[in-house]
Amino acid sequence: MAITISETVLNSFTDMLHTECSHEVLDRLRTGLISDRKMGGLVWADKKWFAGPIRRMSQFMESSRDAVDPLTAEDCAHFIVGIAETAALRDAVICSAVMCMEPDKYVMIACEPYKAASAQFVCDALDPAFNDAEIPRRTRQGMRLIQLMGQWPALLPEKYRTGVLAVLAYVSWWLGEPEMSLGYSQECLGYDSSYNLAVIMDQAVRWGAMPAWYRESRNNKPSGKTQRQ
Repeated sequence: MAITISETVLNSFTDMLHTECSHEVLDRLRTGLISDRKMGGLVWADKKWFAGPIRRMSQFMESSRDAVDPLTAEDCAHFIVGIAETAALRDAVICSAVMCMEPDKYVMIACEPYKAASAQFVCDALDPAFNDAEIPRRTRQGMRLIQLMGQWPALLPEKYRTGVLAVLAYVSWWLGEPEMSLGYSQECLGYDSSYNLAVIMDQAVRWGAMPAWYRESRNNKPSGKTQRQ
């Protein structure tokens, strides 16, 4: 997989993130999120916690710079806690890697998942992967997300790893990296054998149910005889 963020930049950011990912810090953030959700409701609290980080994550993925900014270590800690608490945030991150939308749509997916429009955005982003070989693959965006989030599991207490690993499994699958996807889904299932998205990705890879573009590229691959000619 091609490198889009240099090792120096990534290691420097990971060092900063390490201080934000202790068990105590993450649990304190989780307590604050739960408290805000009880006090102000799910939509209000989730927008307060995640709208800014989602927009900055989108900027990070769309950038071609050798940099993580405008995403911050605090943003990443919010993602880690939020992904562990709500599948909707996990799905928004996946959608932002797979399809280019206005950032406010990712925010709606994460913070207002029960709206019909939100469900439609998810379908628009994810369904074509299975049957449309012509949709843009967004390889650079997906690779940037994997480079960034791939550093996280080793930093995290076990209870915060599963959602992150499931995101990595899906995006790796989408990029046509079946072995990588299987590794992430298996690691996730090692912590939670019933984690639904990891089960789906594990089975998809094992059954050869890769994205449409990947299946088409394999079907159109020249035979060995043709290559020798």
